[in-house]
Amino acid sequence: MTVCVVIAQREDTRNVIAASLKSLGMEVAGLASLGELPSVLEKMPVCGILLELATSIKASRPEKEATNDQLQLYPFARFKIVGKEIRVLGKGKSLATFVQHCRQFTSKNRESRNLV
Repeated sequence: MTVCVVIAQREDTRNVIAASLKSLGMEVAGLASLGELPSVLEKMPVCGILLELATSIKASRPEKEATNDQLQLYPFARFKIVGKEIRVLGKGKSLATFVQHCRQFTSKNRESRNLV
């Protein structure tokens, strides 16, 4: 199973990203806040994390500090929706490129990493 975590406060934003990811063959776990990420990473193998820019900005400092190391262990990108276009932030990035990177990553959950 290839699961990408999508973090966005608004449900309609999560739904738009989820539909696009599913059309590219990915499964999606949608979260409303950055603070939910640690428990999800413990429960399921994940191959990538997409964080909406606005949700990232609005996250509390403790949430950001608690998840910063985890975000760096996985393929990670921030995104925003402009009109009907999904923009994955970073030089030359697209959703398809991000998905390709996720597929090359070995899905794992935090618990399995502690066993190595």
